[in-house]
Amino acid sequence: MAKKKLNILFIEDDEADAFLNMLELDKKMLDYNYKIIYDLDSFEKALKESDWDIILSDFSLPEFNAFELLNILRKSNKEIPFIVISGVIGEELAAKLMREGAHDFIKKDNLSRLVPAIERELQEFEINKENKKNQKMLEAVLSTNVSAIIVLNNNGEFIYANDKAEEILCLKKGEMFSGTFNSPDWKITDLNGNLIPDYDNPFMKVFKTGEPIMNLDFSLYLNNVRKFLSINASPLKDEKGSITSVVFSIDDITDRKLSEEKIKNSLEEKDLLIKEIHHRVKNNLQIISSKLHLQILRSKESNLSSILKEEQNCIKAMALIYQKIYFISNIIIIDFGNYSISLIKNLFSTFKVNNDKIKIIADISKDTYCSIDHAIPCGLILNELISNSIKYAFPEGNGEISVTISKQEKNCLLSVGDNGKGLPHWFDIKNVSSLGLQLVNELVLQLDGNLEIVNNNGVLFKIIFPSDERIPSLTDNLNYTHQ
Repeated sequence: MAKKKLNILFIEDDEADAFLNMLELDKKMLDYNYKIIYDLDSFEKALKESDWDIILSDFSLPEFNAFELLNILRKSNKEIPFIVISGVIGEELAAKLMREGAHDFIKKDNLSRLVPAIERELQEFEINKENKKNQKMLEAVLSTNVSAIIVLNNNGEFIYANDKAEEILCLKKGEMFSGTFNSPDWKITDLNGNLIPDYDNPFMKVFKTGEPIMNLDFSLYLNNVRKFLSINASPLKDEKGSITSVVFSIDDITDRKLSEEKIKNSLEEKDLLIKEIHHRVKNNLQIISSKLHLQILRSKESNLSSILKEEQNCIKAMALIYQKIYFISNIIIIDFGNYSISLIKNLFSTFKVNNDKIKIIADISKDTYCSIDHAIPCGLILNELISNSIKYAFPEGNGEISVTISKQEKNCLLSVGDNGKGLPHWFDIKNVSSLGLQLVNELVLQLDGNLEIVNNNGVLFKIIFPSDERIPSLTDNLNYTHQ
């Protein structure tokens, strides 16, 4: 039973029939206001002046019938339940009334159906009203969505498209609803431009597999315009589990893809430029080293030759770095363990060290990588300290040189030591006159490191400095280009 007081409009030229109807309402204790009219002008006026909850009308009046009333109601754009009460029409005419918009038909000799019919129609009317409200809300949400939302039935025909779909798919809604997704004007390809076969078409995939699609990227050619699209799709199924339609959410990722391509090309150009620069730097350092070597051969002064050889070793140490360069994710790194071994071999060769008399003990961790910002100062430090041990540590010509390179949590350890004669007891690295050791001290500061010198049974230079945090993640799964 309706809870609120109803506004009922009666259209009846026979007052006795109208009162019979009201009597039936009173029996069921309905609370209502009413108005009785019997001409078309009054009907039109009543629709404009009041909000009616339900209309109860006779089928045939002297100058018009229920069909004309339904036509007027339809033109008014008002949605009001309309029930025809008559004793003179058959089922065929009643069915026609229902098709024209009547909600129910009741015979005058069966008025016991009247109140249940009113309650049912009012309830359905409220449900439909709420559904339409929700539908309008959904339409508003979809129309403002930045994604194209379309719905295709299982024949591939458009049954819904929001406003954004027109922009993204380059089609007017009229064109969509008059065709299917596989219009001959459409060309669907993968991101590389390869034509996607019909059996793998993203618009039909859900229909075939019954599974949703998540973030599938492809490109669409329409009217010679190529767009990159990303699609999400979900099937709608009936109570038997059969797919009746599919909802698609489509995003235009053209700008993003073009930007990615531009960045990729720019990085490739940058990569080529960096490789060319390092190639030329390496060659130039080798040329300088060769010129110094010629000067050493020509020089008759031993002191000058020694100075030139030291400078040549520094240049070789830097040039060697450029032979050990790797490019990983646009970051230049050095396999410092491999580099250190090559540097030690070069120094032993340059100074013509007898390996039977002076031995090298190298404790170098495998896969010790560092950035070029760390590699150059570390290489120069190694060069200087190993050279000093070779030249000054062993007056009698016998001994051992130790080199340790390892990682300790977030720090790196670099140490060079020997079991030679050691340093004078008054030695102070901060006030040393040797240009080479001054350079070592400056390079440690450049690394933000700490230098410890142990002068006992020889000498040990121990340097600890922060490692480059980017390097471990880059070298977990190496896939690099070696220069």
